[in-house]
Amino acid sequence: MYRYAAWRWSPALRVGGCTAFTCAMLSLGIVCAAEAGINVWTRIGDPQFTSLAIAPGEPSALYASTSTSDDALVYKSIDRGSTWDQILDVGNPGAVIAASSSIPNSVYVVVAPYGAGSEQTDVHLLRSIDGGATWDLPDAGLHRDSNTVAAIVALVIDPFTPGTLYAETDLGVFKSTDQASTWNALNTGLLSDSETLVYQIVIDPVTSTTLYAGYIDHTELINGLPKNGVLRSTDGGATWGAADTGLPFSAFPLLAIDPGMHDTLYVGTNVVTFGVDPGEFETKVGVFKSTDAGATWSSGYGIGLPADSRLNALVVDPHMSTTLYAALYPGGVFQSEDGGTNWRPLNTGQKFTGATNLTIDPLGPTTIYASTGGGIFSMQQVAGCAGDCSGFGAVAINDLITLVNIALGTAEPAVCAGGGLPVGGEVDVAVIIEAVNNALSGCSG
Repeated sequence: MYRYAAWRWSPALRVGGCTAFTCAMLSLGIVCAAEAGINVWTRIGDPQFTSLAIAPGEPSALYASTSTSDDALVYKSIDRGSTWDQILDVGNPGAVIAASSSIPNSVYVVVAPYGAGSEQTDVHLLRSIDGGATWDLPDAGLHRDSNTVAAIVALVIDPFTPGTLYAETDLGVFKSTDQASTWNALNTGLLSDSETLVYQIVIDPVTSTTLYAGYIDHTELINGLPKNGVLRSTDGGATWGAADTGLPFSAFPLLAIDPGMHDTLYVGTNVVTFGVDPGEFETKVGVFKSTDAGATWSSGYGIGLPADSRLNALVVDPHMSTTLYAALYPGGVFQSEDGGTNWRPLNTGQKFTGATNLTIDPLGPTTIYASTGGGIFSMQQVAGCAGDCSGFGAVAINDLITLVNIALGTAEPAVCAGGGLPVGGEVDVAVIIEAVNNALSGCSG
């Protein structure tokens, strides 16, 4: 049913991050190797990568998956994305990956239902406790009374009790306390047991029995649209209550929690404004903040985000809690350094129209990964010496010419990949003047 693969390819001579052989063989499934660009987005791995999981319990380990209409592959990198091994051929579409933060080599893969006439007709999980070398099927499917879970949107692992997992499904929330061997439904307080899609759960970083969930209730319609909202549980998901007082009606509110001040939460969402005619509405990206664990929410955030985009992800930097990132389509990646009030694009070297998810490297928080329709991209943010495009610690005449061309739009920011651009990649007169001073006096000042 599941096909394992054990091959590895490492680059020798690189051309723009890949060897010529790599680029010629991409159509055969060989994975292109690349490293995180300095203040520039760089694709890592296969252009068909759709999801990424970082395993904090495994130093330098990343997991990624591809998914087509009839198959999904899972890959692993043990060098932070420079090279990749294919470790699993699911033989079925749809692979969502979750890796444990404190149990080394523990990883889970969500597999979509099989087609008619096949053995598996429901969504199910694969589990590996040896870093993907072998896999087992701990539970053949998640069930609730006579209903069967048809979709697992995501898995969340308790950082303090790594044997505890939460599954966000089309039938509400399920919980396992034995590494996915058995599951229990946790839906007391949800508006409808069988019609509530829980699409996100975030866990309090201090008290892991406190959970927040984003949901869609298809039984309650407002001008023809299903109700969306935020729920809170303080007993490990056993019961849930509303936590969205002050939030406007919106589509898919996305949650992020401040790891330093755990009562501070953010919601990024697409605020809905209804028109005069029935069924007529518009959406606008908005960001809201709560400093009392979701009891109340305030507006005034999200300045600079493109209003007509769709917000797909919101994350808080685990080491600098005033820094947030947002993934939008279209629009790409945006960054806020003042707690979500003001935002600017972080799209230097961007080769993608928009981003669908974001992951911050917990071991190297200056590195951020963006999932896109064209693969996984990474950026290492470094406050370097302005104008030092080569990364050698000095600014040359050619570097200054490059900056001017970037400012004029006749050169791409990616040509200055040595750390010579400010984070975000914008080149203006102030950056060029700073670079000239660095050329005259040296990068050390």
